[in-house]
Amino acid sequence: MNRKMIINAKKILQFVVVLFAIHINGQQVELMEGFWSDFEGKLGKDTITMTLYPEKNNQIQGNYCNESKNLHKIVFSGAVIDTFIVLETLDVNNQIITFHGQLKEAYQEKEYLGTFYSGTVTNNTTGNTQPFRLAHNRSSGGTLEHRYMDLFATNDEVDAFVGKMKTAILQRNKKWLAQHLNYPIEASVSKGNIKNIADERMFIANFDVIFPEAFLLRAKTYPTCNLWVQSNGAAFGNGEIWIHNKNGSRPEAYYLAIKEIHAYF
Repeated sequence: MNRKMIINAKKILQFVVVLFAIHINGQQVELMEGFWSDFEGKLGKDTITMTLYPEKNNQIQGNYCNESKNLHKIVFSGAVIDTFIVLETLDVNNQIITFHGQLKEAYQEKEYLGTFYSGTVTNNTTGNTQPFRLAHNRSSGGTLEHRYMDLFATNDEVDAFVGKMKTAILQRNKKWLAQHLNYPIEASVSKGNIKNIADERMFIANFDVIFPEAFLLRAKTYPTCNLWVQSNGAAFGNGEIWIHNKNGSRPEAYYLAIKEIHAYF
């Protein structure tokens, strides 16, 4: 990230903050050093996902993804004070854009709706602005390079794999998918019906029931970065596909593979 951009953010925000918490009906939503906080919502008319990773000395790293415009990962840096966050990055024309926003709770008739990071995005060259409003949906531990702690691969490697996997699914590339599964694999083929897939031949023979048309339509909208992460691995979509280390992988020699498929619904 451009050093000048970081300095600009520091001029706006003068305090050192390594942790801030918003109390919500006895709960807490935290942006905390060493944890990824994920958001999803609208930037203008586009749906984006964003993740924030606070570091020391009021710094924040992170990125956002806009699949509708084929922007798979736009990396930014910024700073935070209290509930105010400023983020800066470069757009596709190499112009600096700045997110100015605040974390706030939202209510409707006293009903809690969630915590949102909202504000405006400004193109510092043209002066054009767009509103954004992103809902916090989850947080997870990890390092800056390894969001997916149980996977040996880096964030960029996981994102690249998921991008290839999504393309293979949409193109119905049975061969590529068959070659990137952890056999034997469990696949849900109807409600309550799980089939054990032993090898590539069996996967290809059952492809249409494993990946029904309804799932292919949903998969078009699923992001390929900032995935939901648990000990089970990294989840594509709403947990229809789980990615983990390929069988036999080691920290010094590893590959990624599809671990589970539950795409029937």
